[in-house]
Amino acid sequence: MVKAVYKNNDDEYQKFGTFHTFIGRLKHILTFSGLFLGLGILFFVLALFGMTMFATGAVVCFLFVFLLPLLNWVMLKVRIRKLIKRNPNFDKTKNSYTFNDNDFNLIIEVNKKEEKHTIKYENLYSVYETKNNYYLYLDYLRALIITKEGITEGTANDLSNIFSKSMGKKFHSKNK
Repeated sequence: MVKAVYKNNDDEYQKFGTFHTFIGRLKHILTFSGLFLGLGILFFVLALFGMTMFATGAVVCFLFVFLLPLLNWVMLKVRIRKLIKRNPNFDKTKNSYTFNDNDFNLIIEVNKKEEKHTIKYENLYSVYETKNNYYLYLDYLRALIITKEGITEGTANDLSNIFSKSMGKKFHSKNK
C-alpha cells in the first residue's frame, strides 16, 4: 500500500500542461504534423513540376509541421490559466490517495467538504511516471497529478511497481 497527498499547485499544473502537450499527446501531434509534412512534400513536388501555385501551400504546410506543437502548447497554457482563474477553490483543493493492488481510493477535500472515490486501475486511460510526478489519466485529456515528494507512506518505487503490475502497457515510465 502506498499513500500520497497532493494539494493543487499552479506550477505543477503548468508542468502537466507541458508534459501533456509534448509527451502525453505526442503521437496525436506527430500524426497531424506528419499529415502536414506529407502535404508539404506533395505540394513541393507539384511546384517543382511547374505548378508554382503549390509553392505557397508547401511553405505553409512545412511551417505547420513545426508550429502545430508550439501552438498546441501555448493554447493549453492559456486554457490552464483561465481554468485556474475561474476556479476560486483551485488552491484550496487537496487530493489524498491510498493505492492498493487493484484500485486506489481518492479523497478530494475542498473547504472541509470531502468527496470519496474508488477507482480501479483498469478504468484509467494511462499512467505516466516522470522524474518528479505521476500523471494518472482518467481519459484522453484529464489527469490526476501526484508528486513523488507527496508520497507519505511507501516509496515511489512501490507505487511504480503497483502501476506496472496493474496497468501493464498503459503504464509509461519517463523517469530520466
